[in-house]
Amino acid sequence: MMKAVIMAGGKGTRVKDISSSLPKCLIELNSKTVLEYQLKCLKREGVSDVVLCLGYGSDQVVLYLKDNKNFGMNIDFFVENEELGTSGSLKHLSNLGSDFILIYGDIIFDIYIEKFLSFHLDNNSAVSLFVHPNDHPYDSDLVYHDRNNKIVKFLMKHETKNLIHNCVSSGIFILNSSVLKNIPDGKSDLVNDILPNLLQSDYKLFAYNSCEYVKDMGTPERIHEVEKSLKSGLVYNLNLRKKQKAIFLDRDGVINEEVDHLIDTDNFSFIPNSIEAIKMINKSDYLAIVVTNQPAVAKGFCKVSDIEKIHMHMETELAKEGAKLDSIFFCPCHPEKGFKGENPKYKRDCDCRKPKIGMLEDAMKNYNLDFSSSFIIGDSTRDLMTGKNAGIESYLVDTGYAGRDNIFDIEPNHRSKDLYSAVKEIMLR
Repeated sequence: MMKAVIMAGGKGTRVKDISSSLPKCLIELNSKTVLEYQLKCLKREGVSDVVLCLGYGSDQVVLYLKDNKNFGMNIDFFVENEELGTSGSLKHLSNLGSDFILIYGDIIFDIYIEKFLSFHLDNNSAVSLFVHPNDHPYDSDLVYHDRNNKIVKFLMKHETKNLIHNCVSSGIFILNSSVLKNIPDGKSDLVNDILPNLLQSDYKLFAYNSCEYVKDMGTPERIHEVEKSLKSGLVYNLNLRKKQKAIFLDRDGVINEEVDHLIDTDNFSFIPNSIEAIKMINKSDYLAIVVTNQPAVAKGFCKVSDIEKIHMHMETELAKEGAKLDSIFFCPCHPEKGFKGENPKYKRDCDCRKPKIGMLEDAMKNYNLDFSSSFIIGDSTRDLMTGKNAGIESYLVDTGYAGRDNIFDIEPNHRSKDLYSAVKEIMLR
């Protein structure tokens, strides 16, 4: 297994009322330090060799680890004589192996590292970023990638205006050691300085999307939130070594008002309480995953980029309310021909178009889902048949088509007034 580097040199400036004079990695949550949580997760995942890059409070960290016998791990230290940022100290490290995992010292996480590493190696990636949606993307560094997860650009937190794609750099990376020669002497920031330069130099950077728990300790409110997640077991339960459960959501007529071939954000409007429903899912141990047919692409009414723009709009508006979707899958295909300007590339009966279950199977593969513990909420008989084909319990809502599309002769497992009512009922099960 590869080595880990933890950037643990930061001072808890934004949480000084909690951390006092402690370095951020020694902040306690439920009587254990951030560093202890990090090291124990690494150890569980088979990582035994760690380099700690220290700055402020380095003596306290070294003594703490000595008192705890390094938690049974092989730990080396690099102490910065001057502030070097999130990447400057990497220039001074050696014997990291061909690939290593880099972790910021102010985050709580529990992730399936072997799966992350496999993604990195399979893509022959120079740098792989662990990314996810969060409930505060407006003060986060955002990552934009193509449909093959190859990163195309970064949007720094001070640039997050207007439409955003809620795909956040989490503070966990796997780097190939070949990129270290691109780190200059002195202070530098990995996401703001080094990674954008690597993109311009034709290095391959990939985004690894995961639902697993990663949260920074940037504010007292987030610290309290993480403490609750640790107590409830949510942090550990979201590790992808464990089976996950999801609530699959149709989009049109369930989250937003039904519009025939919605191709413009001006016509997008949320159904009342649908944002609250998604927030309810976010607070649970279910994943919120959208699966939606968008045949307007195949019919030639719009492009894939138009659908993606609508989804960015949806993510942006959800983020303003502190809500997020764990993933969005959409099918642009449609098998029937005869539309003026239709796109022949998508004129096919593909495996992802509901009621086929290709989108759900992709989600299952990505997130290790247990269909028997999951649900699908839709407004059409097509959604109900999708649930039946996947062996997933279905909820039909009385919004949108409310089952009046009459495509299939099928009854729902459950019926609810709207998305909020359906989610509330699921939470009470």
